[in-house]
Amino acid sequence: MIEHAYGRVLTREGLEPRLRELLAVCALAALGQERQLASHVRGTLRCGGTRADLEQALGALDGLADPVRLEHAQRVLERFGAG
Repeated sequence: MIEHAYGRVLTREGLEPRLRELLAVCALAALGQERQLASHVRGTLRCGGTRADLEQALGALDGLADPVRLEHAQRVLERFGAG
């Protein structure tokens, strides 16, 4: 897991880690995967993302993803994305 996820995926060329994490946040929020979402919210912050970046990412899903899932994602953000 660590070797693949961090050693290969997050260090792959093409996207900076902050954007890669934000894309993961969007996908996981839309899929309703709250546990993994929390990890990638924290990952976004560790990679230089901000609370505003996370809010904007979730906002981009408005009207596209299930509103209940977005509400749950917002709660995850509030819990793990403080700062």
